[in-house]
Amino acid sequence: MGGLLKYGYKRNIKTNFTLDNSSRFYKPGADADFWSDSIVGINLLQLSTSPLKLTNDQINFLNDHQIDSNKAQTILDAIIYARCSVDVHMITFGIGGSAALLVEDINVTVLSRLCHYVLSHYLKIENKEQNRPISAFKSEWRKNRFIRGSYSFCSTNSTRNDQDTLREPYKPDGIPRILFAGEATHQRFFSTIHGAFESGLEAAQSIVKLNK
Repeated sequence: MGGLLKYGYKRNIKTNFTLDNSSRFYKPGADADFWSDSIVGINLLQLSTSPLKLTNDQINFLNDHQIDSNKAQTILDAIIYARCSVDVHMITFGIGGSAALLVEDINVTVLSRLCHYVLSHYLKIENKEQNRPISAFKSEWRKNRFIRGSYSFCSTNSTRNDQDTLREPYKPDGIPRILFAGEATHQRFFSTIHGAFESGLEAAQSIVKLNK
């Protein structure tokens, strides 16, 4: 389960995060520009000894929206990664476990506030109004009657050719008339919300090129 946050511009904020090339995780280190073009995502490893907790202001905000703060805290604890799409100024958040079910029933405004709070905390961004996303979207895979929360996986007999086959457009006259997208068509990020999002972008870009 996941959500998308759209930002109005690409920030250039100094942070204390750099890429650890050996593990592909981010860790505190030398100053670096906020989300440079070489960065594709952050895997969040929250330690049980220092969990991220809701502030009093956030609890008041949740009360104003009639949201149970315990449910919100469960979602906060379950945000496991944030992935950037620089070209369209979007950040995708992955939410795992039972919290994924709670996400479908929570106000998208509240969800975006929680996701941005996590990002602000770890990247040392001031959590002010001008820094917040301009819009947000969330997936509802469980409620979709054709999906019901399911997603693809690669078995031991699978190859990358399988994703290529699923992504192959329908070309009855040699011209792509129907294009396919979704997490199952992404060679690297199948089974994920950002895989679904990125495959959709690729399909949309293909349509734009066809009509030029």
